[in-house]
Amino acid sequence: MKSLNLFLSGCCLFIFLLRWAESVPAEVEDVSGRTYLKSVIGEIQHARASIYGVFYIIRLNKNQGPVFDILRELVKAKQRNVKVEIVLNRGTDSSFDSTSQNSRAFSFLKKNGISVFYDDTRVLTHSKYWIFDETTVIASSTNLSEASILRNREAGFLVRSREMAAEYLMKFQEIPRFSPEPVKGAIPVPKSFFMDRKLRPEIDPNSCLWSFCLRVYKKSYEDKTKVVVFTPKDAEDFFSYPEPYDKAKHGGMSADKYLRQQLYHWRERHKGLFISAKWDSITRTNTVILRDQNEAMEDSLYVDEMFFQDRWDMRLSSRGIFAYLYVLDRTDSGRSGKYFEQFQKSAHKEYGITVRVLGNGLTDLQRYNLIEKYYSQNMQDSLEPNGIQLNPFYIMKDFSDKLEDLRSKTPGDLMAVALAIADRINEPHDLNVIRELLVLGTKFGAARLKEALKRIPKTKVSRYRQWPYLRQVIISGG
Repeated sequence: MKSLNLFLSGCCLFIFLLRWAESVPAEVEDVSGRTYLKSVIGEIQHARASIYGVFYIIRLNKNQGPVFDILRELVKAKQRNVKVEIVLNRGTDSSFDSTSQNSRAFSFLKKNGISVFYDDTRVLTHSKYWIFDETTVIASSTNLSEASILRNREAGFLVRSREMAAEYLMKFQEIPRFSPEPVKGAIPVPKSFFMDRKLRPEIDPNSCLWSFCLRVYKKSYEDKTKVVVFTPKDAEDFFSYPEPYDKAKHGGMSADKYLRQQLYHWRERHKGLFISAKWDSITRTNTVILRDQNEAMEDSLYVDEMFFQDRWDMRLSSRGIFAYLYVLDRTDSGRSGKYFEQFQKSAHKEYGITVRVLGNGLTDLQRYNLIEKYYSQNMQDSLEPNGIQLNPFYIMKDFSDKLEDLRSKTPGDLMAVALAIADRINEPHDLNVIRELLVLGTKFGAARLKEALKRIPKTKVSRYRQWPYLRQVIISGG
């Protein structure tokens, strides 16, 4: 059936181009099968003014092969001042996610200064054509993938005709498009890490692999390297939340040795996660080498810097971290405040995780007030589609602007004690908590808040209940 569809598509394309060639002056060449690659690269190399292309799929899996050869020639064309513009399909076909297939090529082109865009999601863009110097068109059934270029039965034609090129350019310019930009003030997390099903067993309350990987990606991105070094101080800081690292609880091992032990187990269980993980007995440093430096890719999940400042990478369980990344993935990187109304009852199929485990992670986010809109989990192991979104205050720039507005309207001593309490109960960037503290301070006086602050170290309350408990202490006066 698949071969028949390709054959019929080729026949339709042939008839269309044949009729066109009869009506306008044109030079037509067959570029079916393996001649496609040679023809496309040749036209790119000879282009002098402009190259336009629109594609359903550009699947760049590695920095070699026919797809990479084509993209590399586009970069060279850009470097000799040829205008290059590419439009890719965004996934609207529920049976196939073309956006994830296109993401690596999108990032490669964007990184090399080429104008690359996605279409809108209302209409599927299934076209595959090139326009060179507004004089030549290559239209084909060929997707830009190794299988399509080298192995599939594909049909295509090259047509040299200004009239036809003008028609195709008009269609090209009519395609709605947008080009997502890397999020400023945020750390990208590779979506490939989040979607790695081999890591699902690590979504366990006792595993800190997810927390550690977030730290690795953060250091790799900030230091612009794939070789990430953890000093003894880094290791101790990592394991010192919520309580200081205690050697006695870890067989007398220092934090760096304990990290070495954990890395050994993770490396053995998940051989594709790191290229290597080594410990230097002299410097007592742990070194992790990633396959690639963590960079801002188009499909990255962008974690706001405040997430790390508030130690959510350590405060959340592995399930909570997965749920947080899940919300980012489902809400355009969590920045626009959009709801997703239909919850994923097929979470196991799409993400390789049961709805119940995902529900536990979302419960963690709710307890910490990281997401809005409560959801309910019923006995059928499904989730009601009430809508989930990240709390809008949890973005650094928005928080800073709103905090400054509060400072301008609040006495200095009251603001100081409110911020001190918020920091002590691990809610330093929760404007909801800060505002409520200011309301209570205005009602009962800053002195009562100061007394409540003294009581915090003495309380042995669950981390989920610290703020509700302290609120009651302030209201009751003791």
